[in-house]
Amino acid sequence: MLTKTYKKSKHCQVVDGENGKFMVYHSLFNQPREVSQSIVDFLNLFEEVKTLDNIGAICEGDIHTLINIFENLYLLVSHEVMENH
Repeated sequence: MLTKTYKKSKHCQVVDGENGKFMVYHSLFNQPREVSQSIVDFLNLFEEVKTLDNIGAICEGDIHTLINIFENLYLLVSHEVMENH
């Protein structure tokens, strides 16, 4: 069985906010989102390539939904994607 692998986009930017809130966005496509520290920590798990199984062993809850959201925002990408810009 093939398992898709993900990494955090090199274009994923995080800006410190107030009261434990952060702004994450893609430096080429923008689409900023206000997120909590736990979401920033979740994205940082993907600084190294991870599979869904790797993340499922670490995180609780519906990780598929989170991954889908951040993949649609291009903040998480397949490890095979070549980000040249």
